[in-house]
Amino acid sequence: MAAVFAVLTLWLFRRSGYPDDLASWWIAASLVADGQAHAIYAVDTTDFASYTGEAWAQQAELIRDVSPYPHPYVHIPLVAYVLSPLTHIMSFSTFATLGSAISGACIVVIVAASISLFTRSAPSTSALWLGSVALWLCAASQMSITLGQSSPFIYATIAMALALSERRPVIAGVLIGIAALIKITPVALIVVLVGFASRRRAGLVGLAVVSAGAVLTLLLVDNAVITAWRDTIAWMNSHTLAVPINASLDSLFAERTTLEVQVEAVPGTPAAATVLNGLYVLLVGLGLVLLMGTQSRYKCEISAVAILLVATSVSGVVWLHYGLVAFLPIAGVLILHRRYWVLGVLLLAYQPLGGHFVDMDTTPGALQWAPLALLVIPTVLLVVGEIMRSEGVSFRSVWRGMLAEIGGRPAPAPASAATPVPAAAPTPRPSAARPSASRPRYRRSGRPAESPPRRARR
Repeated sequence: MAAVFAVLTLWLFRRSGYPDDLASWWIAASLVADGQAHAIYAVDTTDFASYTGEAWAQQAELIRDVSPYPHPYVHIPLVAYVLSPLTHIMSFSTFATLGSAISGACIVVIVAASISLFTRSAPSTSALWLGSVALWLCAASQMSITLGQSSPFIYATIAMALALSERRPVIAGVLIGIAALIKITPVALIVVLVGFASRRRAGLVGLAVVSAGAVLTLLLVDNAVITAWRDTIAWMNSHTLAVPINASLDSLFAERTTLEVQVEAVPGTPAAATVLNGLYVLLVGLGLVLLMGTQSRYKCEISAVAILLVATSVSGVVWLHYGLVAFLPIAGVLILHRRYWVLGVLLLAYQPLGGHFVDMDTTPGALQWAPLALLVIPTVLLVVGEIMRSEGVSFRSVWRGMLAEIGGRPAPAPASAATPVPAAAPTPRPSAARPSASRPRYRRSGRPAESPPRRARR
């Protein structure tokens, strides 16, 4: 099935793809291979969608026929160093083609891992087909394929890691560690996995992978390059990327001063966005605390998904293709709570409501906040729905539940609790005595069953 969607993705990419996101990876890797690693961070501070520097411009010109508008590189330096050998053995066109095929296969992985996460079993073929088709057709997936985004690979890695975290902790830890080295958000999931005793081994392995990546970065990468990366991240955190396709609260409340640039970087963060993001984090955090006091068997799964979605929602950047990760909480609500009306939120994932918003005149049917709502609504429904399934949640049950999840065994019962008395075994009902094997069995006629017929005795 993954091969089928890989071929479909290749077909779509060949028709309408311009891998500007993958181009940033390729240009950074090429600069490292050419000994110009100091030039990989060249973000234009006036337009985040553009780049600066002669070295970057020269590399961009070499792939102009495949990617006309390459994005700037903002990932950790290690990614560029790892990819640099590929620039010697293949062209960018081949690299982009392989990337699109991998993205298509990752769509199936996201669906399969999301279903397995909440069923703890392999998904049925029909469910896998239906989910894969639905996810592949959504606006987030189409945008990822068209721009050559890395989001399908990252979210597939995360979903697979969560699904395998209990049964295959080493594999899960390696996967989540790789995702955390590419994107910062999965680091929060490592903390979650370490906090749950049943998933702690996976979290520790993930922490080891991230630590190894940090050590490798210090050994391979020049200090000036590391400093440039830190400065780039600090600059991004101190500015709001105001553009219609950015559905974050920061961008929604930001006031653009010029329309001449594609992605304007507005200094600071709107106060309203900070307050609303803080309230959202507080409410979901309170819900996860109450979840510990329930009898749910999916506390870790729900906590991990909720924290991942919250971290994505409150960040300064919520691109349209981030909507891929919404499949995780939607699958949880459908499988655990059987609330099929949640499928109504999928209206925000498809055209026209969930399409690429430009402005009210160009795209009148699209909603700028649709990607953000697609992340928030299923997350709230997943957490609240699981809490409502349980009764009698109290401070004591929450405390005991937290101790049980952290320690891996049930917390001791309170001292005031009465010791349960085992129920008396029910008195067995009298039954007819069965014939002993040492005594002869008798038929209805009254003679022994083993005795010969009377005529024979005569």
